[in-house]
Order: sequence, then C-alpha cells, then structure tokens
Amino acid sequence: MTNAALKEKSLEHMLARELRALDEQTEQDTDTEFYLAIEQLLSEHGLSAQQAAEILVVAHPDAGTDRTRPLTPLKVFRNPYTREVVKSRGFNHQTLNEWRKRHGRLTVQTWRIK
Repeated sequence: MTNAALKEKSLEHMLARELRALDEQTEQDTDTEFYLAIEQLLSEHGLSAQQAAEILVVAHPDAGTDRTRPLTPLKVFRNPYTREVVKSRGFNHQTLNEWRKRHGRLTVQTWRIK
C-alpha cells in the first residue's frame, strides 16, 4: 500500500471511532435528560420514586410481564393406592414419572382430578 492509502485507512478508522464515541455520548445525554425530567416531575407532585412505581404497578398490573403465551393449566393427580396428590403444569414431574414407570402412562392419566 502507498503512504497515502495507509493514511486514508488510518483516518477512516479514527473517524469511525470518533463517530461511535459521539453516538454513545448522545445516548447518555438523552438518558440523563429523561432522568432529570422524571425527577423534576416527581418533585413537582411531591412523590418519591417508590411511590411513583407503586402507582404504576396498581394502574397497570400486567405491565412488565414478558409472557407471550398463556400459562399451562395446573393438573392435579391423586394416586389411589397411596392417596398422594401431585400438582404439575408439565409432564416432567419426578413423582409423576415414577408413577408412570410403575403403573403405566394411561393408568396415571386416569388419576387426574383436575
């Protein structure tokens, strides 16, 4: 490579680093502005951050849950021999697996209460 090409590459890398640093600074400035605006709003209304959080939780109880599918229904089984009750949402329950090995999958399914 020629000397000019090396200098050009060096300048490109330096400019790219400066642009990344500038982007990070802009993001930090935006975050700081938002935080200060929230603090000012809280002080205007005489609220603490904890009180504001409690208000938001009461107003939107489902906010913040990342669940995209409904919860698997709870299944309850009762062993007729031991009267032991097992509650499970899935099929990988240790006690249920032991029952299935001993009595068979179809038999254990008949023990389902709910």
